[in-house]
Amino acid sequence: MSLFQLGPDTATQRYWKKNRNTISNYIQFSKVPVVFAGSSLTATLDFSDETECVYNIGLIGESALTGLDVIQTIGHKPRVVYVEINFPERESNTYLISNANGFLAKNFPQFIYTPPVNYAVSLLSSLYHFIKDAPLQTVDLGIDSDKELARTNEIALQKETLAELMPSNVLATKLSEFRAKINDLEKKGIKVIFYEMPVYPELSSSNQVMQVRRAFKESFPDNNFISSAELANGISIKTVDGLHLNQDDVVGVLSNLKDFYRDECRKEGYL
Repeated sequence: MSLFQLGPDTATQRYWKKNRNTISNYIQFSKVPVVFAGSSLTATLDFSDETECVYNIGLIGESALTGLDVIQTIGHKPRVVYVEINFPERESNTYLISNANGFLAKNFPQFIYTPPVNYAVSLLSSLYHFIKDAPLQTVDLGIDSDKELARTNEIALQKETLAELMPSNVLATKLSEFRAKINDLEKKGIKVIFYEMPVYPELSSSNQVMQVRRAFKESFPDNNFISSAELANGISIKTVDGLHLNQDDVVGVLSNLKDFYRDECRKEGYL
């Protein structure tokens, strides 16, 4: 039995449902030893060949903080959590987690939520990130030349945005939040490894990206860190919009990434 909302769903509702179901499925079914927590950049990674070993909590419009809260509070406790450092300024979406752990999400996954009025401000913020970060392949842009023009424009916009440093107080606050959540996971015996998703090469050396990269390395000197350069090794990263990997990028990045989690999966009898 399934429950559907009458009428066509909006782009906002589709992304909301995808995020909710990603979390809900993890809470209900996942017992994997390796988990990735991140934003829509991580969501582009397809671990379908390792579904028994790896779960991807990559969420559109969110940061890794939301995924960490799922694992920390109500989710299965894996052996290793890989934490994406891109977009650390975003808040953990506790409302999304609550809905993902609710009756409707567990019993009627096709139902599309319409968030209540008192969630409007937070939703608008998430919608901004969705529009800003949504992979272009999800949008019908018409002929190839239009897609390339849109891609070029998106890259130019990201260059302008990432040229600005993140306010130091915002970054410091978020690093403190990461520290608290990660300390809790590590006390439970969970190993935490940081990674930086590759973006368009020119953006990898932008002021804000370098600022965040440096801040995480300095704040978590005892944790392993997988750089975007390591994940992009041997690959010509093109992306669809400056931020999100295209299909060829994903294949290459996954091949490089597997070198880091392969041993853990083998310990558990996978791969």
